[in-house]
Amino acid sequence: ENTKLAVTLNPDGTLVAASDSLNVQIWDVETGSPKLTLKGYCEDETKTTQRECERADKEWLGHEEEVTALAFSPDGEILASGSADTTIVFWEVESGQVKWPSMGHWAEVAKMVFHPDGGEMLSGGKDNKIRAWRLPGGKSTAYYEGHLSTVNGVAFGWDEGTILTPGK
Repeated sequence: ENTKLAVTLNPDGTLVAASDSLNVQIWDVETGSPKLTLKGYCEDETKTTQRECERADKEWLGHEEEVTALAFSPDGEILASGSADTTIVFWEVESGQVKWPSMGHWAEVAKMVFHPDGGEMLSGGKDNKIRAWRLPGGKSTAYYEGHLSTVNGVAFGWDEGTILTPGK
């Protein structure tokens, strides 16, 4: 099995988040104790599986394939998870609930980074594209093309109009 793992540390260094297939585990760095598991759920809480949720024509909030990228917001209140299912989910770290589910990439999400002011996020994917996301709301505001293969990293540049993206 070709499992991909993602890991990130929150801005103040107190929490670590790591992918666990479809879920994200969050631990306390100092004690090593588990704090929270972020996992998909149905908007209709009486439905306990994704299949039941879809049959009831309700939205599944979470990923359908493995989590491949993670990023904490600068204030540590939001954790973004990107997936092989092409989606990005913005989770409230305190409650473990989905704040904004988002779609935009056409292939696996490879990397993500928040702007230092917390008002925007960049993601790069195996679709050879970079997407910009507005926060709050988790809406894609732009996409950038030019890479010939997977975008392996994303970073905000030295001024407002610059982003940096490595790839093959």
